[in-house]
Amino acid sequence: MTMNPLRLLMLIVLSALFSGCSSIGEALKTAGDFVTGSGVVRTSLDQITVVAKADANKTSATAVDVVFIYDEKVPDLLPKDAADWFAQRDELHANLWKYLDIASIEVPPAYIVDAVTLPKRYSTAIKVIAYANYLNKKGRKVIDLTTFKHAQLTLEAKTVDFAESTEGKS
Repeated sequence: MTMNPLRLLMLIVLSALFSGCSSIGEALKTAGDFVTGSGVVRTSLDQITVVAKADANKTSATAVDVVFIYDEKVPDLLPKDAADWFAQRDELHANLWKYLDIASIEVPPAYIVDAVTLPKRYSTAIKVIAYANYLNKKGRKVIDLTTFKHAQLTLEAKTVDFAESTEGKS
């Protein structure tokens, strides 16, 4: 079920007013932080942690790309598999650079990346997905992080687990 953007905005404004915002202007600013002009909800993601287990990716270092998308049409243009993403990444970035940012890291087994460096405009992304360059096909799925606030990717032997992190929450 999708919600009418105007109704969503009204709910956010009313919620903000009843939760202590001192003015409608402040409530609208709060609403504007999460809804784009076209009514598309933005991500609330603000932290990504990557934990690589000792046997991660068959004990190989793993390249992980987190892709921040700023246009509604771009997700349909991106590969549905990490192997295809890494094969086409440079060309896709060259053609779509205005509409996406990539945070790239390489994680060795038994290592933790406490906070992936996010691009400057990350908070305006409408979709955030991750690709892990896994040897096993099970680990190559597209990981949607859009709805998370503090995402944690756990690199396992054959696949990637992902969840809302309980670490670092205020």
